[in-house]
Amino acid sequence: MKTTICLIEVCHRPKDNASKHDYCSRHEKAYENIESTFQEWIVAYGKKYRKKKYLQNLLTNQDVSSGKWVKEVVKQLL
Repeated sequence: MKTTICLIEVCHRPKDNASKHDYCSRHEKAYENIESTFQEWIVAYGKKYRKKKYLQNLLTNQDVSSGKWVKEVVKQLL
C-alpha cells in the first residue's frame, strides 16, 4: 500500500485520510483556519477584499501573526 505524502513540498508527513486537499493533519487545519479567517476579513474590510491580497498579507504583514504551517500553505496556494 502506497502512502500519500502531504501536498506541501517541505512536509514529509503522510496525508491525512480525512483531508479534502491532500494535506497532512497540521496543514489541513492551517488551511481550514485560513479559509474561516478570510470570511472574517471580508466582514472587516468589505466584500471587495480579494483573497490574493489576504494571502499576501498573511505572508508579509508584520501586524499579522501567521504560524509556520499557515505560511507553508499560503505559499503553496499562491
